[in-house]
Amino acid sequence: MWRTLLILISSFAIIGVVALAATAQTNAGQIVVVVPAWKIQVVDPLGKPLRNVFVRQVWQDYDMEDEGHEADGYTDRNGFVSFLERRGPKVSDALRRENQFKHVQKTGIHTGFGVHAHVLAWGKIVGCKRLEGNADYIPGKPLPTKLHTSIAILPGFKCRS
Repeated sequence: MWRTLLILISSFAIIGVVALAATAQTNAGQIVVVVPAWKIQVVDPLGKPLRNVFVRQVWQDYDMEDEGHEADGYTDRNGFVSFLERRGPKVSDALRRENQFKHVQKTGIHTGFGVHAHVLAWGKIVGCKRLEGNADYIPGKPLPTKLHTSIAILPGFKCRS
């Protein structure tokens, strides 16, 4: 009786693992857009375009990746910078949930889920200040088209009155 029950439970476990692996493999080789192409204008606190400002795009699919990605650019004379769409492999929901579980075990409450992307802009340092700002991509929502900067006082720099 116990032997039959053990064989039955083992069989169900094997079938479950095979089904999970088959589900994970159904999307193998397919590529999806993780972050769409993004054109954004960087402006100063008064709304005027900023030219030749350093801008960095950062993105990561926290469910599938342990490391993030970065791409850099500079604004044109009208304050615009463009980034290409970012692509990644399409994965099954089962594999995504499995990776989420692993990340929670590894990092606990500090775990991130899903796709995160943002752009950061830094102007030139003048004295102890510079213009800086950021804009976030939220999947399913329109991409921000303007990045509004603000004046930041930099720690460690001497400000003159």
